[in-house]
Amino acid sequence: MAKQWCLALFVALVVATEAKAPCTCGSVLRIKKHAMEYAAQTQRRPLQESLQLLSIPGFKRETQSGGGFLSGLKPWNPLGIIGGVENIGNTILKILGIDIKKVQLPEMKVTLRPGVGVKVDINTAIDVKLRAILIGGVEIRVGTGATADLVITKTSKGHPILTIKACKSIEGDFNVIVGKTELIPDVLKLIRNHIHAFLAEKMCLIVSSTFLKLNVRLETFGDSVHTDEQVGLQYTMPSPPVVTEQYMDMGMSVGYQVKEENYEHLTMISKTLELPPDAGSSEAMVNMGFSVDYFSNFFGALYSTGMFSMEVSSQTVSTADARFLSTDNLGFMIPQIKNMFPKNEPIKMLITLSRAPVLSLEPGKIILRLTPAMEILTAIPGTQPKSLLVLNLDLLLSASMDISGGKLMLSLAMEKDIQLTVATSNVGPCQASNLQGYISSYFDHVFMANVNLQLKKGMDLPSLPNVDLINPVAEIQKEYAVVSCDLQYHE
Repeated sequence: MAKQWCLALFVALVVATEAKAPCTCGSVLRIKKHAMEYAAQTQRRPLQESLQLLSIPGFKRETQSGGGFLSGLKPWNPLGIIGGVENIGNTILKILGIDIKKVQLPEMKVTLRPGVGVKVDINTAIDVKLRAILIGGVEIRVGTGATADLVITKTSKGHPILTIKACKSIEGDFNVIVGKTELIPDVLKLIRNHIHAFLAEKMCLIVSSTFLKLNVRLETFGDSVHTDEQVGLQYTMPSPPVVTEQYMDMGMSVGYQVKEENYEHLTMISKTLELPPDAGSSEAMVNMGFSVDYFSNFFGALYSTGMFSMEVSSQTVSTADARFLSTDNLGFMIPQIKNMFPKNEPIKMLITLSRAPVLSLEPGKIILRLTPAMEILTAIPGTQPKSLLVLNLDLLLSASMDISGGKLMLSLAMEKDIQLTVATSNVGPCQASNLQGYISSYFDHVFMANVNLQLKKGMDLPSLPNVDLINPVAEIQKEYAVVSCDLQYHE
C-alpha cells in the first residue's frame, strides 16, 4: 500500500503546539490521538535497547568506625548471609558490580492538551543483578519512567522539527525478585537510592535522544519529490500544528516545480482549508484534506508542461485508429471535402490548450473544464500541411481519486458530451454537430487515454521512511477532498 507517508506522518509520533497560528494552506494533515498512541509505541524498542545498554556503576559506602550507618551489620550477619558486604577499615558496604539483566518494553501513554501540547508518559521495569550479593544470586526489579512534553515547531524553510519542551524522571517500585528477602532494610534503601539516582539522571537523556533522532527523518519531509521527469512538488509547514483533545492539524502549503523552476499558477490561496471535526473516517488514524486550489495548482503545473496539448496522427495512435484519420472519413461528415480530395489522403489533428483547466469540487468528484482548440490539417507526405478546420471545444471532465504507493492517484472521465463550435473553415460551410461523434471518439481513444496515462504517475503525499498507509479511503465533498487511512510502521 502507500509506502512512506505523513507522518510527515511520523510527525504524529509526538507532536504539540503552543498556540494556533493563522495559516494560508491548501491542504491539512490531521493526525488522530490513536495514531499518535500507535506511533509512540513504535519507539518502545529503541527505548528498551538504549536502557539495556546502560552500565550501572558499582559503589561503596563508608562510615565512621564504631558507629553510623550499618554499625549493627556485623552481629546481624553471623552466618555470612550477605556476601560481598565488606567491613574493611571504615568501608561498610561495597557493591562490586550491578548488571542489567532484562528491560521490559516500556509502556507509553499519550495525552493531548489543547493549547499546550502533547504529553508522553513512559513506564518500564528493569531487572538488575548485584554480583556482590551472593545469596544464591540476588536480582532486583526497579521501576523507572519519565514524563515528557514534546513539541513540533518549524524551521525557517518550513520543515517540521521536534523538540523536548520538558522531561521529568519518575521513580517506580523496587522489589527483590530472586534470592533472600531478609536483607537489612537499610541495605535495600542504599541500593535503591543508588540505582534510582543513576536512572533518574539517564532516563530523560535516553528519552530525549530517542525521540530527537526522529528529526533526521523529519528532514526528509520537506524534500522535493518528482511526480514525473518534469513536475516536482514540495510540502512545507507555514505555521505550527494545532492540537485539540482528539487530533492534531498540520496546515501545509504545496509548491510545484516545472522543469526545476518554481511554478506559480495561484500565487495566493483563495481560501484557507479548515477541515470540519467530522471530516473523513472517524475510525482512521489519519485524515488528509485537500482544497480545490491544491488540485488547481497540480493541473496547472501539468498544463504548463504541455500535457493537454497533443498531435493526433498516424504516428501517435494505433493502426486501427489511424485508418479513420483520412479525408474520405472526414468527407462523410463534410461532403465538400470529397470534392477537394478525390483521392483519399491522410489527415491529422492538433489539440492545443491555451489556458489551465478550471476546477471545482462536487460531492463524489472533481470537475475540470477544458477549452482547447482543435485544428484539422492534411498530412500528405512530402507536402506542407494544409489547415482544413479549426474547432473550439468545451470539455467537462470528472476526476475520481484513490491512494496507491504513497501517491494520490486521479483518473479522468467525460462528464458530458463534447461541445463543438467552428472557429474557422477552409472547406466551406459545415455543421459542427455533424462532427460530434467523430471528434468524441478520438477524444476517448487518444486524448483521454494519454492524459490518464500521465496521471497514473500520481501526486506524492508527505512521506517519511518506514511508515506506510494502509486501508485508504478517498472522499470528495463540496468544499474539500479527504483521504482517510491507518498507519503501519516497519523497521
